Amino acid sequence: MDISLMSLGHSAFLISDSHSSVVIDPYQDGSVPGLSFPKGIKANKVIISHEHADHNAADKVEVIPQDDFSIGIREISCFHDDQGGALRGPNKIFILSVSDKKIVHLGDLGHALSEEQLDKLNGTDILLAPINGHFTLGSEAIFSLYQKVNPKIIIPMHYFKKEENSGYVDDDEIDKFLSHFERGDIYYADKSITLDDALLSKKVVIFR
Repeated sequence: MDISLMSLGHSAFLISDSHSSVVIDPYQDGSVPGLSFPKGIKANKVIISHEHADHNAADKVEVIPQDDFSIGIREISCFHDDQGGALRGPNKIFILSVSDKKIVHLGDLGHALSEEQLDKLNGTDILLAPINGHFTLGSEAIFSLYQKVNPKIIIPMHYFKKEENSGYVDDDEIDKFLSHFERGDIYYADKSITLDDALLSKKVVIFR
C-alpha cells in the first residue's frame, strides 16, 4: 500500500497511490482569505464538488491524462445547504477507491444525510469533512456524522486556521470538534501524510 494525501489548503487535496493521482476542489486565488493555491500541482484527474470559486479552479492543476487511471470515483448528489440547494446550490460527495482504501470527500455538505446516503459511506477509511458551521455543517453536526459513518480517520477541512489567519472566520469550530477526542487520538501533519498502520491507529488528522 502506497497511498498519500497532500493538503493544498481549504478543502483541496492531492490524493495518490503508486499509479494514479487526483486533485479535489482546487480554489481560485483570492477566493479563500489568506490562501493562494500552490503552484506546480500535477495530477491525472481533477474533480470538483460544486461550482463555487473556492472549489472549482480546475485550471490551477496540470492534468496528465492516464488511460489506465486506477482510482475509482463514485458520487453522491446532495446539497450545499439544508433547504434543498435553494441557498447555495448542489454539492457532490466523492467516494474514492484508492488501492485498498475508501476515501470520502464531503465537499461543502450542508445538511444531514439520509440513511440511504449513509449506507454508501459504510467502510470508509478516511473521511474529509468540512466544519465551517455557516457555509457547511458545523463541528457538532460533523461529529454526529462521524459517529454514524465511523471512519478510521477523519480529516477536518474548510475551517478558519487562527495560527495562519486563513480561511473563512468561524466560531472556533475546529476547537469544538477536537474537544470530542483525546489528545493521543489526534495526529498533526505538515503538508502530507502516507497511510500506514501507525497513522491509522489515530482518529483525527489535522493539517497545520
